[in-house]
Amino acid sequence: MDILRKSFSVGRFLLWATAVMGTTIGSACASDAEGEFHGYFRVGGGANEGEDSSRASQACFGLGGVPKYRLGNECDLTAEFAYTREFARLSGGPSFVGTVMAGAYHATSPSIRDSTLRMPQAFVEAKNIPFLKGATIWGGRRYYNRPDVQVLDFKYIVMDVTGGGIDGIPIGPGKFSYGLFRNDVDKPQSANRHSFIYQDVPVNRNGTLKFDATFIHADVSNGHNGWALSATHKQDKFLGGDNTLALQYGVGPGIKIGGTGDITQGSEFTRTRVIEQLIWRVTPAFTGSADFVVQRDESPIGTQTWTSFGVRPVYALYEHFKLQLDVG
Repeated sequence: MDILRKSFSVGRFLLWATAVMGTTIGSACASDAEGEFHGYFRVGGGANEGEDSSRASQACFGLGGVPKYRLGNECDLTAEFAYTREFARLSGGPSFVGTVMAGAYHATSPSIRDSTLRMPQAFVEAKNIPFLKGATIWGGRRYYNRPDVQVLDFKYIVMDVTGGGIDGIPIGPGKFSYGLFRNDVDKPQSANRHSFIYQDVPVNRNGTLKFDATFIHADVSNGHNGWALSATHKQDKFLGGDNTLALQYGVGPGIKIGGTGDITQGSEFTRTRVIEQLIWRVTPAFTGSADFVVQRDESPIGTQTWTSFGVRPVYALYEHFKLQLDVG
């Protein structure tokens, strides 16, 4: 909090205009066989006043390693456009569906022409295989199992990977998924990762449990193994929306929670995290969310704890126009 107070007192700037545009492009077609286009684009614009003219561009504030509240506080440009289509169908119903995604990113919105182009997703799914009872086999590079606290854009499980697996096998009261992965989407790692998911387990009326387990095996001499566990309860039909509570713990490179972190970190590095997210819908016009996150990291150099609490009330004035406020 001291860092936050100093930043505002020393900076003495006034953020006088901020505009953030996000567009979600809906499906162009209704089925995999016909093809489906979807995507997302966000660009922000703004300025601030201050004694230093070099700071006249949009000013976004955040602390290192801590997710920030997004509304009016995202200075980057992000674009992702994907296309999904069935490219083969076998007799009896099994089909093969491919997805590719192209994206662009730059830390500052005005620098569109200097954006970094990338292909974060390119994978194939085998669907409708009779003996799998609705499960899907997949392989490639993809965004995978990434629940988030939306107002923070904070993905508290990150399994974005290059690898393959099987999703949604009906077992008992829930569904089981397994994946064997090599590299995370954001960077390569000299480690293999086994991920286990058991979800949709009913525990109370409109309430379900989801369990995530990750085991990491480093295959270089200076690497360390790691693991992470998560348990998430989601209560649907609560205040017109839903409530999510997640408890998480990670060790070594498993402190990324779901992905592969720094494999040079041993078991003396741990992370404990608690997440609470409420999404409400009091009336069709008045909706919103509230979140609470606390994370504690322990390592040989010390302990760090950060806590976040915020609310986002939303009021729809018309069908396609609404007012939002972030307080966090």
